[in-house]
Amino acid sequence: MVTDAMLLDARILFNQLSLQHYLQSEVFSRGWWFIVGMLVVLYYTWWRLLDKSRFMEILLFGSFMAVSNAFMDNIGTSASRWMYFTRLVPLSPGPFPIDYSVVPILFMVAYQYTNSWRSYLVGISIAGGLLTAIIFPIMTSLNIKHHYNFHLYTYFFMVVGAGLIARYLILSIIKRQLNEEGVKKPEPMLSPRLAPSMRPLEKEKKPDRQL
Repeated sequence: MVTDAMLLDARILFNQLSLQHYLQSEVFSRGWWFIVGMLVVLYYTWWRLLDKSRFMEILLFGSFMAVSNAFMDNIGTSASRWMYFTRLVPLSPGPFPIDYSVVPILFMVAYQYTNSWRSYLVGISIAGGLLTAIIFPIMTSLNIKHHYNFHLYTYFFMVVGAGLIARYLILSIIKRQLNEEGVKKPEPMLSPRLAPSMRPLEKEKKPDRQL
C-alpha cells in the first residue's frame, strides 16, 4: 500500500534530483539562453505593439490563455506526454516560458489585431502553427522539452480551441458590463474595437447677428 509518507519521500527525492539537474545541466545551457532570449524578444515586441488604451482588456484575455494553457500543461505532464528538461528557474514542471509568456503573448497579438471571428481564427491558427511547427521543434532540439507518444497537431487543436473560448468569454464579459452600464445595444461597440469610438463634438451654433 502506498502511504502518504512514501509519496512525501518520493517528492523530496524528486525535488533534490531536479535541483541537482538544474544546477548541473540546465542553467546557462544553450536551451536556457534560448528561453531567456525568446522571452526578452517576445515581451519587448508585445509591449511595442500593445494598444495601451485596451491594456486591461488584452491582459485579461492573456490571463485566460495562461490559465487554460497551464491546465493543459499539467494534464500533459501528469500523463507523461511531455517533460521539461531545461527550465528557466528550478521549478517543476517548469511551464513558465510557454504557459505564462509565449502562448499568451502570441494569442494577445492575434486578439488585438483582429476584429471578427474569421480573422481571429486565422490569427490564432498562425500563432498555433508557430508554436507547433517552429518553437516546439527548436525546444526539442535544445533539450528544453520532449514529447512522448504525443502528436503536436493535437496540441494545435487544443490551444486554438482554448483561444476561441477565451475570446468568447472576454466578449461576453464586456457585453455584460456594457449592459449593466445601460448600453442597450452594445454590439456596435464590440467590433472592430471593444471600446466605443468617440463621437465628434457638434459644432456650436453661432448666435445670429443682430442687425
